Amino acid sequence: MSTVTPRVFSLPPELRQRAWKALVKELGIVDATRVVMAVEPGEGDSVDQYAQLWEGMTLEEVHLEIVNAKKRGELSLEP
Repeated sequence: MSTVTPRVFSLPPELRQRAWKALVKELGIVDATRVVMAVEPGEGDSVDQYAQLWEGMTLEEVHLEIVNAKKRGELSLEP
């Protein structure tokens, strides 16, 4: 049985943003993040950067950080 690795990172930015919003709307940010992390293969230094940024945190804690950043106006799902 062969496996196919989706190339999500090669999508146009507009489509990628729409897909993210749809995932968040349907699944919530925690499960949407789980899906994206499972689908995207991860390349380069960003994988290490996220690992360092989230080291020792649960997915729920990461979610809370995102929610709080949005409340403070530091993060937006809009372009």
